[in-house]
Amino acid sequence: MTDTSTTTGTIEHVDPTTVIVEANVRTTAPLDKEFLASIRENGVLTPILARRDQNGNVIVRAGQRRTLAAREVGLTSIPPSSSWRARRSPIASSSSWSRTSTVPL
Repeated sequence: MTDTSTTTGTIEHVDPTTVIVEANVRTTAPLDKEFLASIRENGVLTPILARRDQNGNVIVRAGQRRTLAAREVGLTSIPPSSSWRARRSPIASSSSWSRTSTVPL
């Protein structure tokens, strides 16, 4: 019998102070007042993309600003998705509206 099962991502809530932010293309992650106010009022609505390392640590691959903002406003829980795809998903794309440029103009 052939195993045809697939692994799908999971969503679990973790404490943002316990996750490790992976190296990022951004050299800074500006957290303006409006962004912090939104995170404070609504929480992190779009799950960060993360993976677990060999020691079980949650490593943030995408969602650096959301994670740092959650820490700054004192949230105790954020939703990371533990699946990572090479292509951007619609959820990841919808979170891009608040991104700032990483390339100087």
